Order: sequence, then structure tokens, then C-alpha cells
Amino acid sequence: MKKIIMGIMFVALFILAIGITFAAVTFNNPDTAGDTINGTVNLSVTPTIENVTWCNWSTTAEGNFTNITNISVGQTNFNTDFDTSNFTDVEDTTLTVWCYNDSSSETGTLVINIDNTAPVCSFTVDREVIEFLDNAGTTMADASTDTTDLTYAWTLWDPDKTSKDTSTDQNPVFEDGDFDALGDYTVGVTITDEASNSTVCTNTTITVLGKDDDALVAAMSGTTTTQGSKMGLTIGIIGGVIFLLIIAAVGFAAVNFAKKGKRKK
Repeated sequence: MKKIIMGIMFVALFILAIGITFAAVTFNNPDTAGDTINGTVNLSVTPTIENVTWCNWSTTAEGNFTNITNISVGQTNFNTDFDTSNFTDVEDTTLTVWCYNDSSSETGTLVINIDNTAPVCSFTVDREVIEFLDNAGTTMADASTDTTDLTYAWTLWDPDKTSKDTSTDQNPVFEDGDFDALGDYTVGVTITDEASNSTVCTNTTITVLGKDDDALVAAMSGTTTTQGSKMGLTIGIIGGVIFLLIIAAVGFAAVNFAKKGKRKK
């Protein structure tokens, strides 16, 4: 009995090994797990069974793509150009291919992404108004969305519209040293998905105000106070104080003069 059982197990393992060996369709395009397809793509596979009459593709997200029939004797590669633009964007869907001949079939699977839509770009900044050299900087918070992973190209422009700093981080921090002048800075980002679709975000303004009384004066006046305007304001205040002191002195002298006149009488 043991010999019979061992024999059955040996045959089963042999059949399983054959099945594993010959049930593996080779993917030529796409050919790597995690590949992203979009638009019109050339689907290509090579079956291991001979005299294949046709192959068919499908995904877990969509129905059958198309059937490819054998068009020549001994055909070994099966290809089709297929438009995926009407398919739903999806990440990590299983692409399955079936190939058949008159007596058998084999299949293969590959996890891929389908991405025909440009990403939606969005971000916020933690502070849109900062004090000059306050040792804090500002942080970008990405809120963009897409089916597949994104890459980032950030740029910070100074008030003269010159590129001040760049970053490829998802949520970069622009340091205090980037904001080394008063005025309006702008920051923007271009995002790109795995299918090379790109979207440019609308730029956001970051205003750098002067320290202490500069910021207070700016808030009161509704404008950004520059160092020159601060000096002019200070001179004006000093001049006003001097003028009031002169008026007070003249008034004091006039009162004393009037009092002396009364005494003489």
C-alpha cells in the first residue's frame, strides 16, 4: 500500500511540475510587475504551448481586451495594439492572458497599473506671511491625487522672480535663509505620475514682512513697510516731537513775558 501511495504522489508531483513548467506565458510587453500602461499600448506575449490558435487579455478592472488569432504557421509571439483610454484608471490590477490550441491552454498573470488621466495638483503652505529672518521658514503640504505614484518639482521664486530654491520632496521645507529679503515670494510645483502625465499647480504667494514694528506698521497700513519707509516714518515722528517742543517753549516764554509785564505795572 505504501508503494502505491508513493507512486501516486510521485505521479502527482510530476504532473504538477509539468503544469508549473508549461503554464507560464512569457510577458513581453508589459513585462514587469508594477508597469504602468496608458493610451494605445502594444500587448505582447510568448506562449510555451505549440500551435496556439488565439490569445486573449483581460484585467480584474475591465473585461476582455481583445482576441489575437494565429495568422501564420508556427507563430510563437502574439501581439496587439490596444487603446486603453476608455478603461478606468486603476493601480495594481491583474493583467491576465489565456492562450489556446486545439487540445490545451495556458495562462499568465502580471500586476500592472492603468493611468490615462493627468494628476490633480494641490498643496497648502503652513504660513503665507512670515517675519524677516524669524528662523522658522515654511512647509509645503502636498494634497495632490492620482492613480499612480507621483514625482515632484518644486520651485521658490524671490520677489525679483528669480529661482531661489528647488526641491523634489513631497512636502519640502523652505528654510529661513531662502527668505532673505522683504517682499512677495511665490512657490509652485509640477507633479508627474508614472504614465508621464504632468500637471502644474497654481503658484502661492508667501509675503515676508519686516521685524517687530515693521510688521505692526504694515498691518496697520495694509502695506508692507520697507526699511526706507521705516526711516522716513521715524524722521517724521522726531520732527513732529521737535516742532511740539519749540511750540511749547515759545508758549512758555510768552507766558513769562506777559507775567513780567504785569509786575512792572
